[in-house]
Amino acid sequence: MSDDIPCVRVPTTAGEQTRTTLAERGLIDTIHEIDTTDNYLYIPVTDPSAVSDQFNVVTHGVTTRDTPTTPADKLGFDPSYQRLGEIIIIDEADDQKARAVADAMSNLTFLLRLS
Repeated sequence: MSDDIPCVRVPTTAGEQTRTTLAERGLIDTIHEIDTTDNYLYIPVTDPSAVSDQFNVVTHGVTTRDTPTTPADKLGFDPSYQRLGEIIIIDEADDQKARAVADAMSNLTFLLRLS
């Protein structure tokens, strides 16, 4: 749980409309989860000073998102690949780079999970 994260606080009934408005303005903080407490939604925002006065900005303890590790996270670049069932086709001409991509992918269980 994080402390003192700026959030827009709205009744849950206005949550989706508010979330859409904030998203259109690029103000939603995607590092933290949206929280629901006592019939209110707390939508983390990146810049509270840019939020319209029509919204109530408060600080609230919210959870940091648990994001999956991707090949790009491990490699520092976005590899070109295609997954066909259990097979991953790596589109890379450089043998060393292709090996690095294969090694990174072999350690990522979500890519190799069998259906």
